[in-house]
Amino acid sequence: MKDKITAIINESLKSEKGAYSARVISAAVICGDNGFVETFDNGGNLKYTAGDKAPVFYIYSVTKTIISAIILKLSGMGVLSVEDRLYKWFPSIKNSGSISVLNTLTHTGGLSDYGGLAAYHDAVKKGMKPWSFDEFIERAAGEKLLFTPGEKFSYSNIGYMLLKKIIEIESGKSFSGAVQSFICEPLNLKSTKVSNTSESLKDNLFGPSSYLGTKESPADVYKLYHPQWVSHGVISSDAHETAVICESLFSGNLLSEAQIELMIKGIKVEGVTGRPFYDPYYGAGLMIDRGSPYGPVYGHTGGGPGASAACYRLAAKNKPVTAAVLIDGEDPAQAERIIYEIFKSLHK
Repeated sequence: MKDKITAIINESLKSEKGAYSARVISAAVICGDNGFVETFDNGGNLKYTAGDKAPVFYIYSVTKTIISAIILKLSGMGVLSVEDRLYKWFPSIKNSGSISVLNTLTHTGGLSDYGGLAAYHDAVKKGMKPWSFDEFIERAAGEKLLFTPGEKFSYSNIGYMLLKKIIEIESGKSFSGAVQSFICEPLNLKSTKVSNTSESLKDNLFGPSSYLGTKESPADVYKLYHPQWVSHGVISSDAHETAVICESLFSGNLLSEAQIELMIKGIKVEGVTGRPFYDPYYGAGLMIDRGSPYGPVYGHTGGGPGASAACYRLAAKNKPVTAAVLIDGEDPAQAERIIYEIFKSLHK
């Protein structure tokens, strides 16, 4: 297994040389009793010293899977229902009475997003103070829903910001405290934590950011970025612990069988291009590929300034595999491609 994975990652470092490509790739694979954890470096990141055991990266939107797991655990405790309407917590938000927690988990609530807002990207690139919760709502939530809840899929970071707030309200903890209590402590994780401050950037590995700067003159993430620009919060972790979280979702260590079934019940996602997915769906905090020739694939991808992450479980009946790939580049699809090559090689 080790030789196959090593060859795949070295080939990715060798062949992918674009402005958004990785210089450092950290990977972890769990396959039954076999495991693999290693970091590969082509010498292009001055912040990384070859031989460092386990660099920590922002996992960006992989955080959504963790948010979903905590919401489902709170539901299992009886403090909320996935059928509760957002109005229960956010009566001042227009149309919140028609959107359920489950709609929000699956991006089927019709909520808008800030991904297309020039004002958001301009503020991030200028290193401005992050918007508050209320500012995100005011600027990005929109006056009307994009569609009737449950009717379609439309990715919404705003929706997951609301879910994060629900976690804080119902658990009585900060988001950081909830992640620690519901995820890190049960799994004995040491490197995984919520990043809240610009000072915390120094504990993570980032590559130069073409997004914050330009392809010709990439910016220094450590000097310019603030994690609170990720409205729903951002978790940092190493590859092994990221893989452990994903593996534990399906092993019964975190969620019940009924909760797992709810997570993997997805809606078809149209128009996906440039990614390795064969038949993409989205569940409750899970990106899903039902058409993979190797078996169903469940997990999530994340990307942002200076880093990308992908963590997926291949639910092959004969040999399930979980793989996490964290990189210091801004091409999340590169991390996905590596994972699919790993699945292909281990499926044979």
